[in-house]
Amino acid sequence: MSDRGTLFMFPLPAGRTLVVGDVPDQHDASNENPVIEEIQALVDACGAPNMKIGDVRWLSYFRINYRMARHYRHERTFLAGDAAHIHSPLGGQGMNTGIQDAYNLAWKLALVYRGHASSALLDSYEKERHAVAEDVLETTRRMTEFTEAFTQLCGTDREKLYFHAVVPEAERIHSLRHGEELDLDYRKSPICSEHFDRHLKASRTGPHAGAEALDAGPIQVNNQILTLFQLLRGTKSTLLLFVGRQNKQAPRAALTDLAAQVVQSYGNHIAIYLVAIGSTEIAVGLPVGVSAVYDPEKALHRRYGATDESLNLGLLRRAVRCTESLQFTRSDQGTGRR
Repeated sequence: MSDRGTLFMFPLPAGRTLVVGDVPDQHDASNENPVIEEIQALVDACGAPNMKIGDVRWLSYFRINYRMARHYRHERTFLAGDAAHIHSPLGGQGMNTGIQDAYNLAWKLALVYRGHASSALLDSYEKERHAVAEDVLETTRRMTEFTEAFTQLCGTDREKLYFHAVVPEAERIHSLRHGEELDLDYRKSPICSEHFDRHLKASRTGPHAGAEALDAGPIQVNNQILTLFQLLRGTKSTLLLFVGRQNKQAPRAALTDLAAQVVQSYGNHIAIYLVAIGSTEIAVGLPVGVSAVYDPEKALHRRYGATDESLNLGLLRRAVRCTESLQFTRSDQGTGRR
């Protein structure tokens, strides 16, 4: 940051560097490109006189825009990625946001197209992703304006700016997760819901419906030691039915019956697991299409707030470095109930 403006240098593979800087003059980006001498002058002015620019692969002017479509869907037309939102590149969130848009929409389109879910499922796309884009625009605008203000600050304020550039570790990690969009929350989505009696709800410790799924392990599935995220790989949703330590007959029978019903209705779309802490007997008599998960260290039970005294279930869908809760609408009911 200097009186001339802000200069960013991003190391790339093969010893190359991406250079991005403020240019005070207006240029026509549609038919005009920068020249090396202009970039070199910018580098010199920003305090790196020993850095020489050469062997340039690509030069371009661009202006930062902050725009977002009011709606992501109009009948059979959907917008995703840069078609739906555009913002400052500071923070590198644009590609991540677009990939999440595409993944969020793709599995919903596939289910509706194949007749496995009602078209109402597609309404959740805008509800879930529009709020994410709003936050990305706000965050990148704030970061960009923060750096752009440097040229207008007095010496004392510049010192404060440098001082606050060092953040506490906990805040840094929180900011990093937010920038990577790992702290998504779809609790307001029409396809996310949770139901508890008041006693269980008061003592619940696991993530709420619509929150990011949390990894846990070790767990054992088919004699393999895995983590939950490894179990969630693939395009299916994952249903976890927690039996607990005691593996009592009544709750186990109830969960086994539930698992059988899910297999019959949605077996092609949901991977179903009965989770127990230690008893190897859980695998005996399971319906076809249902697998047993052993949680010997109670890591999965603790992570999802499952207790020995209660029946717990979670329906998880793992997306690109994020998770999405999913409940299917039965197309043969025609009622829209989830």
